Amino acid sequence: MNINLDKLSFMPSELKTVIDILNEHSKEIYKEEPNEEDEGKKAIEPEHLKIVNNLDYITGYGAGYFAGVFDEYTLVREKDSGNYFWFYVHYEREIFKVFPAKKEEVEPLVLEDDRRDIEMYIEALEDSDGIPYVKFNEDDFKIYVWMKIASCNRELRQEFEKFISVQYEKYQENLLSELQIKNNNFYLHDGKLYVKTATGQLFELRHIKK
Repeated sequence: MNINLDKLSFMPSELKTVIDILNEHSKEIYKEEPNEEDEGKKAIEPEHLKIVNNLDYITGYGAGYFAGVFDEYTLVREKDSGNYFWFYVHYEREIFKVFPAKKEEVEPLVLEDDRRDIEMYIEALEDSDGIPYVKFNEDDFKIYVWMKIASCNRELRQEFEKFISVQYEKYQENLLSELQIKNNNFYLHDGKLYVKTATGQLFELRHIKK
């Protein structure tokens, strides 16, 4: 199954709502009340919105993927450069980091979706320092912008996983059609391929690469 990560990005409704509200609260068009305490009513720096609006959102890991965690990793791609990054935030410790990522590393990682491999990869990231990505007022970006975006990671990941699942089903169906042209003893059931032997037994084909 050939999927090019460069072609993928997702915008679940929850994430779109968050980004739309952030843009509506740009300091260029929105006036914050004096001594405003409500984080949802803070005016957002235009420089921060440029970052948010220049990102394609791909998938994310955190709550709902790992048990009992307070941090979120979001895989993004810059629209203008095509470069990949992990944006990381820890809600309880209020830590924010950005890590550059290589497509040749993250593409098989997220497409295969092996939980242990992803956990090991993320643990390795946590030991690094990240890069100075947000050049202006990083604390405000962390609290008023990225924590809100990262809260949509679950929905983002669900859209990513749904797309991959549909593509895999199509791949299996196409593969089945090709196999049946040569031999009609191949069957597809519950997303799995089986071959029927001369004795009528069904064996799952487990080692066909996605």
